[in-house]
Amino acid sequence: MKSDMDRVREIEKASISYVTPLDQILRYYDVPSEGFLIAEINGKVVGYIVGNINEGCKEGHILDIAIDPAYRGQGIGTILVEHISEMFKRKGANKVRLEVKLKNIEARRFYSHLGFVETQIARHYYRMRGYTEDAVFMVKHLF
Repeated sequence: MKSDMDRVREIEKASISYVTPLDQILRYYDVPSEGFLIAEINGKVVGYIVGNINEGCKEGHILDIAIDPAYRGQGIGTILVEHISEMFKRKGANKVRLEVKLKNIEARRFYSHLGFVETQIARHYYRMRGYTEDAVFMVKHLF
C-alpha cells in the first residue's frame, strides 16, 4: 500500500544516517513478498524489516531494518527479527546473516542479544560518496 511505503520511507530517513536506500535494495536484491514485513501499532507503521533467502546455501539475509525512533525499546525490532527468521526457517534456511556498521555498537548489542555471533570484519564494506566504513558480519543458526 502506498501510504505504508511513504511511512516506511519516513522511518528510514529518521533512523539511518546512511545505508543503501530501500529503493536500491529492492532493485538489487530479489525480495519475496514475505521478506518485507512491517510492524504497526494502532494502524500506524512503526517499523519494518527486509530480507531474502539464498536457497543454495540455505541462508536468510537481513538486508534492512528500522524502527521509528519514538517506538524503540518496545521489542518491535525483536519481533520483526523473530518473524523474518521464522519465515527463513520455513523456507529451508538453517542460518540468518546480516551486516552492521562496525561503529554501530547499539545494533551490535541488539543482534548479539538475539543470538547473532560476529564472524568477521569487512574493511571498507560500506562505500558512500567517497566515504568508507567497516562492517561486522553476524550470523545466527536456526535450529
